[in-house]
Amino acid sequence: MITKHGNPTDLTQSSFIILLKRSLFPLVLLLIFSVCGQSPMLAQSPSLTVGTAAGAAGTNVDLTVNFTAGATGVASMNFDLTLPTGVSYVSFALGSAASAAGKTASGASTPSPGVVRVLIFGLNQTTINSGPIAIITLNIAANTPPGSLPVGIPPAPAIAASDPNGNNVPTTGSGGTITVTPPPDTTPPTISAVGSASITSSAATISWTTNEASDSQVDYGTTTGYGSSTPLNASLTTAHSAGLSGLTGSTLYHYRVKSKDAAANLATSGDFTFTTLAPPDTTPPTISAVGSSSITSSAATITWTTNEASDSQVDYGTTTGYGSSTALNASLVTSHSAGLAGLTGSTLYHYRVKSKDAAGNLATSGDFTFTTLATPDTTPPTISAVSSASITSSAATITWTTNEASDSQVDYGTTTGYGSSTPLNASLVTSHSAGLAGLTGSTLYHYRVKSKDAAGNLATSGDFTFTTSAIPDTTPPIISAVSSSSITSSAATISWTTNE
Repeated sequence: MITKHGNPTDLTQSSFIILLKRSLFPLVLLLIFSVCGQSPMLAQSPSLTVGTAAGAAGTNVDLTVNFTAGATGVASMNFDLTLPTGVSYVSFALGSAASAAGKTASGASTPSPGVVRVLIFGLNQTTINSGPIAIITLNIAANTPPGSLPVGIPPAPAIAASDPNGNNVPTTGSGGTITVTPPPDTTPPTISAVGSASITSSAATISWTTNEASDSQVDYGTTTGYGSSTPLNASLTTAHSAGLSGLTGSTLYHYRVKSKDAAANLATSGDFTFTTLAPPDTTPPTISAVGSSSITSSAATITWTTNEASDSQVDYGTTTGYGSSTALNASLVTSHSAGLAGLTGSTLYHYRVKSKDAAGNLATSGDFTFTTLATPDTTPPTISAVSSASITSSAATITWTTNEASDSQVDYGTTTGYGSSTPLNASLVTSHSAGLAGLTGSTLYHYRVKSKDAAGNLATSGDFTFTTSAIPDTTPPIISAVSSSSITSSAATISWTTNE
């Protein structure tokens, strides 16, 4: 290749030969003189040194050729580089020393496999100072195993240099190396055996393992958004542990672990959870919604709620000294109920509720009251003065009295089986009356009266009777055998018969 204005271009075989002839013609003459035993005396010789480069298989590397000036200045030169198997030529760039000397017609070619021929030449005779004269870009073939590969620079005639007058300048060379590095590590560690331990109300320890040495960090929080992280522990290890602190008791925490290896490949685990222990409880339950219900003359139900699960008990009595207590219900609940029994009717009772949580913290309510109902009435009314009146052929009125307000109803019929009843009159009275209708005339009727008080106690009378009146006659007589007789010029006699 030839570098023009700093940009390398490929040399065709013909242009390379022309340049070679122009630059090496004086060198050929010097070689002839040398063969004839007429070589000039040399002082300190210039030299070429191939540098080193490193890269992974499948990548390009830049190999620098450095020039060391000798006693005799060098204005142009060409040399061969021998490449190892697996390395191929890519491109040429002019080194800074050659560029400073204006050797812009320089270039490189590959005359045979494994050989790179470099020509340093310019349209001037300026000598080249020490420094880089060529940068050769080479490709390391894929799958080339890691190791050191030699790049050689054979001696003359593979190296030919000339001074500004075209005289040969003997120049030495030393090869370099290309180090094929292992491929980069792009595989993150494998995380396993993630677990939580030493859990308290405010702390926990997270542990895990990795298949290669890597650092340690834990993200954690009350959601899968986490929000907090432990400080990064940069020590590379396979057995990891991180402590979490400042946690809240009785709380579900989410966490994930992270480990990054020496090549900065990061592995992040899935989501895991643990629940912190409850902190020591020294606060008694809060009691609320205390109330009494289902009150009878001898019993009542007391209910209340607490803000935490706790047991249930009620103190009660006719004074604020109470004196009686329900049996302790040790079930830990937040909705409480306790039944009171054996109470006295129509009595004011005082009570208070008590609840103790799982930690033994006891809460006691203030004083509350309720009054029991009166003792239930179990005595039915007393029925008296049962009678019938306003009897017709189809109706009658039944009356009676009771010693307490009660409802009214009459069973009636032509036998003591009755069979018919008046509608129930639910009005609670002591003077009762019920009308019977739709009766049959001239008929004996049986009846009894019933009254039930407000407490549901039913009284039923004995059997009574009355007879309906005869049915009124509303049928006219039947006339028959109508005839006339004793008829004269001025009179006649009419006669007939009736069935009644």
